[in-house]
Amino acid sequence: GVGTVDLRAAVQKDAALHAVGVIAGMLKEDESWAPQLEPFILAHLLPEMEAPPTPHPSSIILKARCLSLMAQLGDVDMVEGRGTKRRLAAAVMRCMLRDQSVV
Repeated sequence: GVGTVDLRAAVQKDAALHAVGVIAGMLKEDESWAPQLEPFILAHLLPEMEAPPTPHPSSIILKARCLSLMAQLGDVDMVEGRGTKRRLAAAVMRCMLRDQSVV
């Protein structure tokens, strides 16, 4: 889960997030995939970014990967009223201010 120190799960999640980052441009342009990006962000990126800071390297690496991926996905269309963009902005700012090892 989020915030745990399961290295194997962290490595697998990092690899999956990296793969999404590699094809992020194609996903944003594809009409069948683009609408699924906001739910992906809500389910997989925000929980990692909103987790309390920990000194464990796997946590730091996952947050850094999430920040990198958000740089690529930050301009996707999002449903109004869900507050996703506000939550993302707050999570990025928290990472920058509290998780100095990430930035």
